[in-house]
Amino acid sequence: MQAGVLVVVGIVLSVVIDELVRNMIVGKASKVHSLIMFFSVIGGIQFFGLVGIVAGPLVVAVALTLLETYRNDRAELGPVATDRPEETS
Repeated sequence: MQAGVLVVVGIVLSVVIDELVRNMIVGKASKVHSLIMFFSVIGGIQFFGLVGIVAGPLVVAVALTLLETYRNDRAELGPVATDRPEETS
């Protein structure tokens, strides 16, 4: 009985802490999938050490923002003109 209560309390605490930490670090407005954030935290810890808990997701978020900005700018420019004439058969 006591073990079951301990398991339930542990699960509830881990879910609450997970949601609080995710919202503080990542934010609600983030469009990054939680699996990407998980791997960015793991990679950040491996690359930066303990600071990687914050630095890993930060690097990934900045990279994804730059990629999205690049894609939007390219879409506004339209197709790229080439010097070669189109080949017709």
